[in-house]
Amino acid sequence: MPKIHYILSHVLSHASVALFAPRPLKEPDTQELMTLLGQRPQDSFLHAFAVRKLLPLSRKEILALHKDFADDQMVMSLMFTVSLLRTDLSDLLETIPRDTRQELARLSPLNYSRVLMQEDHPQHQILVQAFRTNIDNHVPLDALDIQATAKDLALESREPPQAPSIATIRQSLDKVTPIPPPPRMQVFRDAMHKLYSIGAISGQEMRHQASLSPWAIQRNWTLDVSTASGANHFRLSGPQTSYGRGLDLEGARVSCAMEIVERFSSYATVSDGVITGCARRYPLVRGSYKELRDQGKHPLDPGKLCLEAPYAGESLYWMEGHSHAGQDHETVHIPVQCAFLFSNLDEPDLFSGLSSTGLASGTDMDQAKTNAIVEVIERDCKGTQLFDPSRCFRITSDEPELNRLLKRYANLGIEIQFQDITGHLGVPCYRCYVIAPDGQIIMGTAAHLDGNKALVAAMTETPYPFPGGPASRRDPRDLPVRRVEDLPRYSTGSPTGDRVLLETLLEHHGLKAYYADLTCRRLGFPVVRAIIPGLEIMTDFDDFSRVSPRLYNQYLHLTPNR
Repeated sequence: MPKIHYILSHVLSHASVALFAPRPLKEPDTQELMTLLGQRPQDSFLHAFAVRKLLPLSRKEILALHKDFADDQMVMSLMFTVSLLRTDLSDLLETIPRDTRQELARLSPLNYSRVLMQEDHPQHQILVQAFRTNIDNHVPLDALDIQATAKDLALESREPPQAPSIATIRQSLDKVTPIPPPPRMQVFRDAMHKLYSIGAISGQEMRHQASLSPWAIQRNWTLDVSTASGANHFRLSGPQTSYGRGLDLEGARVSCAMEIVERFSSYATVSDGVITGCARRYPLVRGSYKELRDQGKHPLDPGKLCLEAPYAGESLYWMEGHSHAGQDHETVHIPVQCAFLFSNLDEPDLFSGLSSTGLASGTDMDQAKTNAIVEVIERDCKGTQLFDPSRCFRITSDEPELNRLLKRYANLGIEIQFQDITGHLGVPCYRCYVIAPDGQIIMGTAAHLDGNKALVAAMTETPYPFPGGPASRRDPRDLPVRRVEDLPRYSTGSPTGDRVLLETLLEHHGLKAYYADLTCRRLGFPVVRAIIPGLEIMTDFDDFSRVSPRLYNQYLHLTPNR
């Protein structure tokens, strides 16, 4: 089977999230593309490219293709997906017998059709758009015309478990001696030396002013990996950009370097049934969740992930991972596509587009795991917390460096506000927002065991131009003022202590972290993907989103009179 060279290119950006998609370097014409689909039936890159290519076509062109390839089931599967995504093709959709739709959906490696076929999907989308209006535009919930009920949405009402607070758990742990982090510039130099030595870095360090961070830099690097899996033989490459932000230049440089390390390590090279390039060799295991259980393995249950469409026992590729049970490691098996970015093995997709949620690097493995867990918690908070004015505030600080920065914002007329979006786990999480002159609300979110660090990170992540941007609007509400130094702090000061604290917290809430060690053999810096079944993963609302039961429960809590 000939190898296809895909380029990973930027598609669009929304709310500070950049979206990328692979496209063939040599783009086939429509007729060639239809033929390739049959030759590569489980190539998600190719099928997603075909969907993007057909969506803009005229209705007349779509109907002509449907006629020309009526006997090609793989093309009919593609047509079925496109007809679900385009309202002007509802008559074409009606020509597809209902008893064959499941089979057409099964033929595609994409989960698009499986998501869109769910009976309650239209109701979920109506509510998703309403909640998006509330979060993105601060439209009051009472002003939204929401008719859907939990029954309409097939949502299970689950009471959160009775669990001790994070503060109580923190106090109950054995006292940990704080461990100072390694010198920042030493970390930066080590990371950049290794990245340069393998030819990953391209171009020069550049400073940008596209966020509230006083120091923000970007570096370009090169992605280039290959996979041979069944009929999927491809190369994935392309120029990539990573960013670093901080209150000083050292912090921004370390942040940027470690993000490159993280992303460079998170793309798999697969050959002869083995994931190569990692510090460990990972032989692939193929089978369903049940089949792995029957073999005596301990696989992560995909049915417990917050998926857009239920896992139906499909055969997947798995790799070894681990979880912690006290001081011991437990070997588990994790779906490869849950661990790596853009894996594209010959298997059905569990997600419409998995983000980098839960990917993290560190100077040691416990720091990487702590960072990864906290990021999963941050995204969960983002996906389950509506805009609630009663949790918004402004800040003041006695810390000289931060105080000077706040004064710089004020002198430029930039008004910053925050919402506490800490969720049921209690790990501090904040959303910073700035109201642009045209009324657009620009936001950044972050979580950390120490509230002050979470808040500063959310602020520096907010993509409002500084110092060259315009004065902003001020939130007209009379918001309370909170001292940054008064925000809760739970960190033990030790990477191991923080990991144990977070894992203990998860355990009390009936949750567990599973880890895939993605450490790159050529770099040596620890990189990990944390997966926590039960916490939300897909938190950027789009055409495939479903409403989290906890998000809907919060809506009910905030609108008791509806």
